[in-house]
Amino acid sequence: EMRQEVTLELLPKQLSEAADQFQLVLEDPEGGAIFNPNQDGSEDRCVLTITILNENDELTRNIAAMKMSRFVDKVMNIDKLRLGAQSWYEDIISSVCDVTDDGERASCLDWMHHICSMPWKFALSVLIPPTAYCGGWLCFVMAIGAIGVLTCAICDFAELFGCVTSLEDSITAITIVALGTSMPDLFASQTAAVTDRYADASIVNVTGSNSVNVFLGIGL
Repeated sequence: EMRQEVTLELLPKQLSEAADQFQLVLEDPEGGAIFNPNQDGSEDRCVLTITILNENDELTRNIAAMKMSRFVDKVMNIDKLRLGAQSWYEDIISSVCDVTDDGERASCLDWMHHICSMPWKFALSVLIPPTAYCGGWLCFVMAIGAIGVLTCAICDFAELFGCVTSLEDSITAITIVALGTSMPDLFASQTAAVTDRYADASIVNVTGSNSVNVFLGIGL
């Protein structure tokens, strides 16, 4: 086979939207396919730069309101915000309605896991926006904030548990708190090792988590 087609979905342009530009990058060819070394990307990849022009440029060039809206679109990218809002809505619906990730028939264990984790998934999906906003920084800041709040809650519950059971804080810290903070890393590393081709995310998660625990946790 000498030719293959790639289908891309392009969103329609509004009157006030500016031109957009993105790149289609093809990597890791299979079946003996090679890239042209004289084109963009050299021998390792093929890079195609696509520019989407607004056919209404001449109609809106001299309208002040359209100029302001076009400036806002250049700064914030209205299409990206629209896709982010749609992705955010789908994540919220998925946190409530999707029992399994692969769409297969859910078992009793899957339903139990979904019912127990649904309040957490729904709350986090509402509070943490997708990466389409502010270049992903808003998602990063909200995720770090959610982790801090949950960490404080775990520490408070561990202290209350130790108070009720007459255990010292150091004992609850090296047992309950340590187990509660390490199990999510374990499951995340296992999932990354199974699904990722090179298991890079699993290695980064293990080394990064242990580094933070040693250098930051013990330091504080």
